[in-house]
Amino acid sequence: MPSINGITRSLQANNIDEHLIGELIGEGDLVNVIGRMDERLDREAKYRVLDACACCTKTSKARDKQCKAYGKAMAGKSLEEKIAGLAGDMNFGCVTLNDDRTLTVSFCWIIDDKRYCSCGSTRNISVAGRPSKDKKTVNQDRIIPLSYCYCCAGHFRYHLQNALGIKLKTKEIISSPINSRGEKPCEFILEVVD
Repeated sequence: MPSINGITRSLQANNIDEHLIGELIGEGDLVNVIGRMDERLDREAKYRVLDACACCTKTSKARDKQCKAYGKAMAGKSLEEKIAGLAGDMNFGCVTLNDDRTLTVSFCWIIDDKRYCSCGSTRNISVAGRPSKDKKTVNQDRIIPLSYCYCCAGHFRYHLQNALGIKLKTKEIISSPINSRGEKPCEFILEVVD
C-alpha cells in the first residue's frame, strides 16, 4: 500500500528530480500527493512509482507461495483454463479474460450494500476506505484519485503473473470505491506483455 515513505523511495528509484520529489510530497497528505503526481507526472511515471509500492509482493510469503504453486500446477494449460481455476480458493476477486487478451480484475468488500476499498492506507481518508475496527475512527469524505490504485493493481499484477505464468502490466484503472464514495468496485485492466 502506498505510504509517503514508500512513494518517496519509489520516486527516487525512478530517478525523479529531488526538487520535484519535494514538491510532490509537500505536506505529506497522501491524497494531495497523488493529486500532485496526477498533475506533474505522466501516466507511465505514475504507474512505475505506484506499482512499485504494491503491498504483499515481498512480505506475503504464503500468498507468493500459493500463487507460484498454482502456476506450477497449471503449467501447460490454456490461459482460459488458468483463469477459470482462479475462481476457487485463490482469492483474486473476479478475473475475466477479454476478447483483446487483456484481463479485467474486479473486487471489493461489500457491507450493507456499500462497496469498500481493501487497502489499509485508505482507512481514515475516505468514506469508502477499509472499515476500521476502531469505532472512534471517522473516515473523511474525500475522493481519492484513481491513479492511487496503481498500487493495488500492482499487487494483483504481481500475484497473477505468478499464478498464470505470464508477464502483465496495468493498462487502466476503471473504478474504485475510494474514487466513487462506495458506488463502484475496484476494477482495473491488465494487459499481457509479450
